[in-house]
Amino acid sequence: MKTPYKLGIDMGSSSIGWCIAALNSNGDICGIENMGVRIFPDGRDPKTKTPLCVDRRMTRGASRNRDRRLQRKAALVKYLKEFSLMPKDISEAKAIEIKNPYAIRAKGVHEKISKFELGRALFHINIRRGFKSNRKGDASADDSELKGMKGGISRLREILDGRTLGEFLFERCKSKKGARMRSENMQKKNSYEFYADRAMYEEEFDRIWETQRKFDPSLDDKKKQALYEIIFTQRPLKIPERGRCQFERDQPRAYAASEIAQKFRIYQTVSNLEVVDLDSSAGTLTSADRDKLAEKLIFGAASMPKNGICSFDKVRKLLGLPKSARFNFEATEKGIKCDTTSQIMASDACFGEKWYKLDNADTDKIIEKILQAQDDEEIISFLKENYALSDTAAREALVYLFAQPAVSHIQHPVETYRSVAYGTAVYKRNSVLSPLYERRRTYYQLSRKYPKRRVFCHAHSRQRVGLCAG
Repeated sequence: MKTPYKLGIDMGSSSIGWCIAALNSNGDICGIENMGVRIFPDGRDPKTKTPLCVDRRMTRGASRNRDRRLQRKAALVKYLKEFSLMPKDISEAKAIEIKNPYAIRAKGVHEKISKFELGRALFHINIRRGFKSNRKGDASADDSELKGMKGGISRLREILDGRTLGEFLFERCKSKKGARMRSENMQKKNSYEFYADRAMYEEEFDRIWETQRKFDPSLDDKKKQALYEIIFTQRPLKIPERGRCQFERDQPRAYAASEIAQKFRIYQTVSNLEVVDLDSSAGTLTSADRDKLAEKLIFGAASMPKNGICSFDKVRKLLGLPKSARFNFEATEKGIKCDTTSQIMASDACFGEKWYKLDNADTDKIIEKILQAQDDEEIISFLKENYALSDTAAREALVYLFAQPAVSHIQHPVETYRSVAYGTAVYKRNSVLSPLYERRRTYYQLSRKYPKRRVFCHAHSRQRVGLCAG
């Protein structure tokens, strides 16, 4: 008869430990069959601690962008020739190529230009089509660089004052100031005198096209749309697919920022919290103590410090424990993290107390929308139309995605188990307390309900240890 066993895996950055534990007829551990550890290279630069894959990923990204520029250029040339906006003869094309594109762009806004000159202007706009903000890319971008570009964009909008970007750049060329947008390093911060965004190029494209249409009716909307899509259309970011819950295979994993994931983390931490260093005046934590602490971490999140950490000194004060009392997490943690989503969403600048009155379906819908939308305006419109938020409050709702380092990668699937943490029936009833917390059960104890797939967390570590039945 095959002996039942349990395999435990401890994964680290440069090692992996394993242990095979024998199980008795009740499924309890009765002995250790074997155990060991494998150590491997760290995979990071020893000096900077930067993963070795970063350079490869950056090079691969640059190569991909170059290929896409070439593909866009080839597609544009094909359509320009098809619409008779670019000569098919090479010598004629060379004659058009040597003309000053800035002069053509400036003239095309007000006067008639030839079809080939129009094609030359559109080809030049395609080379540099302007900066388009990417909300998820901005979250990981260099802050000084991003602020420098946005500052340059604001200054350029004021300078243009009704002119097109091409007119402005042509005037700079005539005065020998140059048309390139270069950064200057001032006090270790990048600054731009001016910087163009995508909207400025799009506006110039529209104005040139509409002006030339007055002189040539063959420049219809169909041709305009085809060229516009080639020049300006940008691929939407691919949204990573969420995996399935390890216990409830028909349920997707919850986002780390979702209400259920935040509460699960808090209930798990509070359930595992113990007083380990006592004096004569201290005692163990009661259920009432845990209720009080969990309520503070969830419903009092808006009043927490910006880092979202409730220090252990504040925990002792909240529970009325002496300063000499010590908790089992205190050696490795600075405190207990509150509900970081509610910390922002329930603030007076955002939803306020209204956030706590929304049901799980609404809060999940809002969080998912914020994580998956491609631009801020889409989210702002959604929040204003569906939840009657002011423009300022709607924009504040976006801040937590960038302002909270702990959730800077919440668009990726995470190991948060909605059905295990709350139980399917409890989750549908929108209950506040989960079985995990109500019954003072640890994650490991609760996972025993699922003998085929068990996962538990170290009490002193964020690492997960996967357990598979043999």
